[in-house]
Amino acid sequence: MFERFTEEKIGETEIEISEKVVQINRVSKVVKGGRRFSFNAIAVVGDKNGSVGAGIGKANEVPDAIRKAIESARKKMTLLNLTRRNTLPHESFGRFKASKVYLRPASPGTGLIAGEAVRFVLEQAGIHDVLTKVVGSKNMLNVVHATMSALQKLETPLQFARKRRIHLYQLFEGSEQGVSSNTSRNLTPPSKEKKEETLPADTSLVPPSGVKEEKGKTLAKKDGFASEQKEKSKGKSSTEGKGEIKAQKENLGLAKKTIVKKTTIKKDEELQKVKAEKESLSLPRSPSARGIGNEA
Repeated sequence: MFERFTEEKIGETEIEISEKVVQINRVSKVVKGGRRFSFNAIAVVGDKNGSVGAGIGKANEVPDAIRKAIESARKKMTLLNLTRRNTLPHESFGRFKASKVYLRPASPGTGLIAGEAVRFVLEQAGIHDVLTKVVGSKNMLNVVHATMSALQKLETPLQFARKRRIHLYQLFEGSEQGVSSNTSRNLTPPSKEKKEETLPADTSLVPPSGVKEEKGKTLAKKDGFASEQKEKSKGKSSTEGKGEIKAQKENLGLAKKTIVKKTTIKKDEELQKVKAEKESLSLPRSPSARGIGNEA
């Protein structure tokens, strides 16, 4: 891992770009004759003033891999939306494959609280006072790409207000009132004072005092009559309920008595039949039946 500074001319201004190699890996491929070794390199490029890019290069030799990685990183350089003190305007979240990166702005003087791969990207972009957390895979390439996706999602308050088509002061005050494109240039907030509309009093709807008293008396009479009717209905319902219960009990008693009578009659009839059978069996036979007459 090394860092190199180069100068580029864009128009009439010279920009100093720093190049940093994050990681170099040796990769082998098994073929018929044996193994073939190659190298890949991950590089991060930035001007430490809000522009940063990351790339990867592959070659059979290390210098060629680094050169390719730096070239791809220069092509992918993007300008980030940062605050005046070069920190994040809001929280951001980036994801690449199995890696997740959370970025959160911190108070001045905190510095960079980040791991190796995230630190390289933030340093090349010139970002300060940030808290970071990597969740999931800790692969260098995945973490670098996840950090870049999180940085590309940053928006300034002005950009966010334009996207929602509202004034900047409405964004911070929490007002959701939309603003048309014609009035977007007027930055003076509307007056918050609301004029209370007073309607004239309509005297024709107000009843005289005598009518109010009469209405009160009639309402009291109605309430008394309703309460008396409720008490009467309660008394009637209680007496009716008691009478019904008594009638049900009497019906049950009669039914039981009839059932008992039927069972006793059946039992008496069965006993009489049994007695008659016994008597018929116990009667003596006649002499003819015994054979006495035949002997004589």
